[in-house]
Amino acid sequence: MQFLGQLRLKNQFDGEPLLLLFMCQNNPSLCDEWDANADGNKVVSVAVDLSNLIDLIGYANMRKIFLSVLVLALVSPIVFAEIECTDRPECWPEGSSMHTGLLLVQQQKAVDKLLASKHDDLIKLVSSSSSGGIPVDGRLLAALKTQQAAWLKYRAEECELIGSLTGAGGTWPSTYANKCELNHSEQRLRRVRSAIRCIEKIPLEKRSFEQNNCLQQLAPLTNK
Repeated sequence: MQFLGQLRLKNQFDGEPLLLLFMCQNNPSLCDEWDANADGNKVVSVAVDLSNLIDLIGYANMRKIFLSVLVLALVSPIVFAEIECTDRPECWPEGSSMHTGLLLVQQQKAVDKLLASKHDDLIKLVSSSSSGGIPVDGRLLAALKTQQAAWLKYRAEECELIGSLTGAGGTWPSTYANKCELNHSEQRLRRVRSAIRCIEKIPLEKRSFEQNNCLQQLAPLTNK
């Protein structure tokens, strides 16, 4: 939660609560902070009763203390963010959009990390497939890298559409979009792994000529 500011309801030292205002910023795409009913905003009421201290330390010192507390609150929102748990699935009710969405985000990060590693392995494998004086196909390597970057962009944009098409309220469209991205990533990971296994089965002296057949599966929209 990002600390926005604080409000008092009445006079300075009458015991009325201090209202602390927060807005979700840890996962902006999941928060829907513009929706008053989506739990993307928080108002925390803190009991403040400093009147009993005035007689002991004097009004002037009391004013200095209050100003110090005010400055601390403005420059140290992390203190309040730690109290208000928002960035982990366990911070939200099980089955809610935020709980489900954050679980999906955790899974997505793990799959994306593995996908990036395996795609790098694929690039290295293709780079080492030349033999008998045949140079590495630079155009093929460049195409593989470009297509992976384009695929990541396509995944995000298609899944944003999928989330929007649900017509759900609150943060659920973002949650459905996260589920869509996870499904795409897992499918892509299976294809990259399959391509690697396929190439590794080809004898080294034949890879330069036959590996392209293994890579066709990385373009499923064309090669149906």
